[in-house]
Amino acid sequence: MRTRLSVPCLLLLSLSLNACGIISYRPGPSEFPLAAKREGLIRFYFHTGTVQDPKATDNSLPREAAILQETLERNAGFAAAILSTPPTPGLHVNAYITNKEPSPSSKFFCTLSFFTFTVLPCYSDTEGLLVQYDILIDQQFKKSYRFPIEKTQVLWIGLIPVSWINAFTITRISAFEATIHEFIKAGQADGLLPTLPAEGQ
Repeated sequence: MRTRLSVPCLLLLSLSLNACGIISYRPGPSEFPLAAKREGLIRFYFHTGTVQDPKATDNSLPREAAILQETLERNAGFAAAILSTPPTPGLHVNAYITNKEPSPSSKFFCTLSFFTFTVLPCYSDTEGLLVQYDILIDQQFKKSYRFPIEKTQVLWIGLIPVSWINAFTITRISAFEATIHEFIKAGQADGLLPTLPAEGQ
């Protein structure tokens, strides 16, 4: 019985602590025009950095992978972006997300804040993610592109009245999508990704 109760209690505690904090990510959202036409195929592989449960029955794409797939089709102009495990012929993109651990001091004070239910405040701006995109053509590695995602958070029980601000901060998903836009622009500038006219041009 104790084990069954522990999971809901932990979830409730997590939600309560989230209401005591303000979290935002960078880079911010970026505008990227839709491609006027779609042609060609691109294959991609996405790794979140977490170990998947082999017994899991849900085979849907992670949210980031689905966003990458949609952006490659709608913005980069590919007729289809196909999830495929390398090596594969033709144009292929490997995408990776790795976590950047916070500094020891930030980790200490935020852990202390957690155990005091955020009575003691915590500020951290050293945690984040690193998104890497590798381009391969006919199984030959061409170039890597790396884009950091910075996370800033403030935890304090006094922030509960203004926790609604989180509805207007930049989310992790928005920051990730911005790295896709930067990757496509860089790949096109290097001639490794095709450049197609945008809608309205």
